[in-house]
Order: sequence, then C-alpha cells, then structure tokens
Amino acid sequence: MNISESSQLYLKNYYVLEQTRKETHSYLEKIANQFSSLVDEHINITNHDLFDFRKYVQKDGGRVEFIAEYKTKVPELDYLGGLKFIIYYTDAMRNATLSSPTHYIVGGTSPKLSAKLIYEFQRVSKHLELPDPYAEIEGEILDKSFEDIVNQLAKSFIDRIDQIIQILEYLIKETQK
Repeated sequence: MNISESSQLYLKNYYVLEQTRKETHSYLEKIANQFSSLVDEHINITNHDLFDFRKYVQKDGGRVEFIAEYKTKVPELDYLGGLKFIIYYTDAMRNATLSSPTHYIVGGTSPKLSAKLIYEFQRVSKHLELPDPYAEIEGEILDKSFEDIVNQLAKSFIDRIDQIIQILEYLIKETQK
C-alpha cells in the first residue's frame, strides 16, 4: 500500500498536529463553556414566571443549545402545539458546512412538525419589527480577543432569548383580546 504525499507530510508532523488539534479543541470548548455560563446567569437573573431555557453543551465541545420550555402550563399558547424552540451555537468541531473553519453559527430552530409555532414566531417578530428568530448568523472566532468573542456570543444568545420571551408574551396578550 502506498501513502499519498499529503499523508506523508501529515505523518512527519503528526505530534505537532495532534498537539495543535488538542489545543484548538480546548479553545473552542472553553468559548462554549464560558459564553453559555454567561447566558445561564442572565436566565437566572431574569427568572421569567412562565418560560425557561434549559442549557445543553456538547460534552467535548462544538455545540451549545438553549431549549425553550414552559415553567408552568400556559393555556393561551396551547394552539402552538408545544414550545419546541432551540437557540444553538455550532463551530467547526460539529459543523462541516461553515464557510471557514474559523467561523461559528448562532441560529434558532424548531422541528418541522412545529409549523404553527414557526409561523407564529415569524409573524410576531415581523409585527414587532424584531429579527427573524430562525435566522442563522455566522461569525468569526479569530477576529477578536477571547473575552470579546465570549461576550459577543453571550449577547447574541441573550438577545434571542429576550426576543423569544417578548414574542411569547405578545402571543399571550393577543389570545386574551
């Protein structure tokens, strides 16, 4: 069996490349853990009566999710078919479709079965002149300091969480009219 020229080069630099990979994964994991902790703090401070966001961080990095949940039954929102909305972060460790391995994506998603929820969230966000809660935003990891990236990601999540709560509160008021 022959080995390609690129594989020979990789093998010659194997130890350096493995150390670099470990350092990179550690850096990305640290970003995810630190910004998600800031978002958790915001959720705990605001402590909304009806809604909460549960955190999920991929064990070895690369993905963070905050999943919207009801704290208590909200009959005014039963017609939505459940609160199935996730704000997510993904980087090169979990997303091979990024335009650059130094980029990340923050976005919102709902299962396709939640068509009514998707429609209502987008309708109300337009009415309130808010950004589309499902839009993906791609950012660069290396263009700022570590602290600035962490703060930028935390702000992006906090803004989206606050937006979702604003939309849900509007939907409750709308059904009470």
